[in-house]
Amino acid sequence: MVMTDIEIKINIIKRKIADVEEADFVYLNKGVQQLRHDVLYLHTSLEATIDKKIIQYFLKSAGMSAQDIQKKVDFSHNFRMILNEMDFSKKLKVVEVQKLLPKEIISKFFKVNDLRVHFAHPTSYRSKLILYQHPKKMLGAYEILSDVLVAMEEAGINDRPLTKIK
Repeated sequence: MVMTDIEIKINIIKRKIADVEEADFVYLNKGVQQLRHDVLYLHTSLEATIDKKIIQYFLKSAGMSAQDIQKKVDFSHNFRMILNEMDFSKKLKVVEVQKLLPKEIISKFFKVNDLRVHFAHPTSYRSKLILYQHPKKMLGAYEILSDVLVAMEEAGINDRPLTKIK
């Protein structure tokens, strides 16, 4: 298969990024790199779930009927612009105050957010990140991720394909 110029450029940039990552002593362990990916991916999925819950709540409180499809689409689009300016914790506080999710699930979301913060700010949390090279610490992080997925599944919150556990 012949690669296009664009594919070649993408591969060159990806290799440069991989070289930088491999030189970072925090991520010497490929398992920690994968954990970082899994934490960030799940966090993104959880944030989408939170956004959806908040939008549904405000659509309902605005009294929009099923026939108001275009109004709902416009409202959702405009409200997403507001949500995009809020961080995860603030959105989760809205969910908590309005009781849009059970408290047990909200606390699990906060734990995933704590993990995300460690990976998003490696210079501030370098000592914690290094610990994830140890299997027990890594297992603890994966158990936090699993706990939130299981809790969502048990609560019937299946907004994203990721929440389907077999």
